[in-house]
Amino acid sequence: MCGGGGDKPDEMESRLALSQQAATMLKRYGNTFVALENQFMDTVQNQFSDASYDSSIAAGMNQAAAQYEPAIQDMQAAAFNRGFDPTSGAFQSESEALRGAKDPERWEQIYQANRNSLQSPSDIRVGQTLVIPQ
Repeated sequence: MCGGGGDKPDEMESRLALSQQAATMLKRYGNTFVALENQFMDTVQNQFSDASYDSSIAAGMNQAAAQYEPAIQDMQAAAFNRGFDPTSGAFQSESEALRGAKDPERWEQIYQANRNSLQSPSDIRVGQTLVIPQ
């Protein structure tokens, strides 16, 4: 039984046993590794699918938005406070009356000057004209 190639019954049995063992090992390999190889190939192919691309782009946009949106809002508020309207791109020159109206210490003077048109200091409507005392 040295693998020689004889036709003796013992030699034939040995060949049959070796071939059956090889077939069993190949089947085990196929059941284990072929499934893993197929799974790996599917994963690699799915990395380039439209859904995967869209998901990756959305995740990147969300990360960028989380980083930049708070700063953009702060910049827009600062620009607006300086007289620039970020939504229209128009520059609003600030009048002396507006600068005076922004002074938090003058709210009572402004309220008293407009008492005939205001029932309370919080009664001001958008677009309403107010008298700003000197």
